[in-house]
Amino acid sequence: MNAKLSFYCAVAAIALIANDLNAAADRLPATPTPAQIYSTEGLLYLQLGQWPQALASYRKALAEFRAADDLMGLGQTCCQLGVMMLQQNRYERARRWAEIALYSFTKVGRTDDNSSLVRIHYAAALHLLGTVNFHQGHYALAVKQFEKVLAIRYELHDQMGEALVMADLGRAYQAQAKYWYALACYEGALDICQPLEAALEGGWFEAKVRCLMARLCRACGHQDLAIKHHLEALALGAELGSSISP
Repeated sequence: MNAKLSFYCAVAAIALIANDLNAAADRLPATPTPAQIYSTEGLLYLQLGQWPQALASYRKALAEFRAADDLMGLGQTCCQLGVMMLQQNRYERARRWAEIALYSFTKVGRTDDNSSLVRIHYAAALHLLGTVNFHQGHYALAVKQFEKVLAIRYELHDQMGEALVMADLGRAYQAQAKYWYALACYEGALDICQPLEAALEGGWFEAKVRCLMARLCRACGHQDLAIKHHLEALALGAELGSSISP
């Protein structure tokens, strides 16, 4: 995959992890608190790739949320900080923020009646932690976390979240040479993502999964299937104005 396509696929994946956080920002009250304003400002800077400005806004938000003992807001902000650290390949810091977010959402879940909303954010934080473990080579642990996220996303009827976690689950299985499991995950991700093309960054997500499947098929010695998936990824790349290398 060339540098441009690889970059956009990474951005699409991280954006999907943060999708629930964006939705939370959309649900701000008519008169948001200073903490909510700082957190939303940080999210906007994060999406623009302006990390120093995002960090400054998040620090202000954290201070406000802690002062108000707002565990939900604290967890959301920690999760966004974890996504930012993941973008910078700072995995230990991403892990720290993801774990704090999970702790916050777990405490909220014990008292908050809106359990679906809490579970949405818990799933996002756990997916982030699983992604960190994958990048650090803790594949078996990543599989357990991705499977738990998948179960939550399925129960919540979140197809976009299912597609993303199935692709990541496939990568974790593939890294352990569990190729049939990986293939089943990739095929499941494709089945879900194709009707959701607009929400999944056009064809970028499908191109990513096709490339993963091509690599998997080559590892298994199925060159014909590898060529098939690679050609389909090439076609998607051509539609998106990019080229793809094996």
